[in-house]
Amino acid sequence: MSALRRFLALGGAERAVAAEAGALLAFVRVTFWLLPFRVLRQALHRYSTLLNRTDGRVPATRVAALVASVARRFPTPVTCLAEALAAEAMLRRRGYEPALRLGVRRADAAVFDAHAWVECDGRIVIGEVAELGDYAVLEARGRS
Repeated sequence: MSALRRFLALGGAERAVAAEAGALLAFVRVTFWLLPFRVLRQALHRYSTLLNRTDGRVPATRVAALVASVARRFPTPVTCLAEALAAEAMLRRRGYEPALRLGVRRADAAVFDAHAWVECDGRIVIGEVAELGDYAVLEARGRS
């Protein structure tokens, strides 16, 4: 089934989440090049509070799954940080209290590996990888 057919097969609320994910992922990717990270975080926090939707129709895990699904369809790879930032803002906008996690691990003697993920209600909702326990969390924030 084509991406367009999958999108059209979604219910109205999920279709809105997927469209929002596409727009927000594009915004985050472009903004990475234009603004300092701190300013990007402030903009995403403002977005999530000014346009708050607490309808709760879409579960946190489904919001995150739709963000990941949309990210896979971008023409160039989307980083785990872009996915995590978009998911965090979208979840906060819907009344959830997500926590962005930024971690780093030493892959070998000369290389560091970084990863970003989001936890919500005590569960990882986006960015789970098999070796996540190997990462030392650099930042753990519930709010921007």
